[in-house]
Amino acid sequence: MEPGFAVHNAKRIFLGFQKLLGKPILVGVDNLTWTLVKPTRSERFDMDVSDIEASKEDYSKLNAVVSVMHECFEPIKDPLTGSDLVENVIFCRGSDLKRLNFQGFYTVLLERNDALISVAAIRVFGEKLAEIPLIRTQSQYRRLGMCRILMNEIEKKLMEFGVERLILPAAPSVLDTWVTSFGFSKMTESERLRFLDYTLLDFQDAVMCQKLLMEILSTNSSQSTGPWLKHNIELDRRGPAFEVLQAEPVQEAAIVSKGMSNGK
Repeated sequence: MEPGFAVHNAKRIFLGFQKLLGKPILVGVDNLTWTLVKPTRSERFDMDVSDIEASKEDYSKLNAVVSVMHECFEPIKDPLTGSDLVENVIFCRGSDLKRLNFQGFYTVLLERNDALISVAAIRVFGEKLAEIPLIRTQSQYRRLGMCRILMNEIEKKLMEFGVERLILPAAPSVLDTWVTSFGFSKMTESERLRFLDYTLLDFQDAVMCQKLLMEILSTNSSQSTGPWLKHNIELDRRGPAFEVLQAEPVQEAAIVSKGMSNGK
């Protein structure tokens, strides 16, 4: 693809996400909605009273997201700066260091009547790929398929924008669930090498997985639900890992975090 087309597509996707910010979108029935949230830059000089109020509400929701994330695993401190990884991602904190620049992240909320249910952090790199390194459902809503609903909505919107693939780090012990139930596949070394120029958030011992979104467009929509609703993949308390909640007893798997990797 010519560089001009790539830049055009990246801008189109960016503007599409900007239009979604702060607008709850109904998900089926039962008053479920999902909302895309990103902190508003306080240094903006064109903010009126309504903008300021909206900014306060966003920060309140994002603080709640951080609390939800911290419920499931201990804070991960960057060895260089000592800052908390989850807070950096959720609040889109920037840095001159590429691996510590999280300004491109958005937070996706799944709510019912303003009650927070599931949350995910997503970053989009134009039409080539998007990543979801963090996802979590509050404990009282687990085993209800809420994580699957959130993932479905995210994937659907990414496909609308023409994003080719979705990437996430999976704990080795739940890799099979991501592959067989959520439609992901383990990335080969050659596939990972193709994306060395992208600063992806990775964790120690994680297995990078991908889902080719554009291939889904040619499949029957019924294949995107079915048995997946039996599964709910969450972060484990001991690290940035995934906890599989099924009808069977809870299976937990942690990635022991001695540091993070955010690209090469």
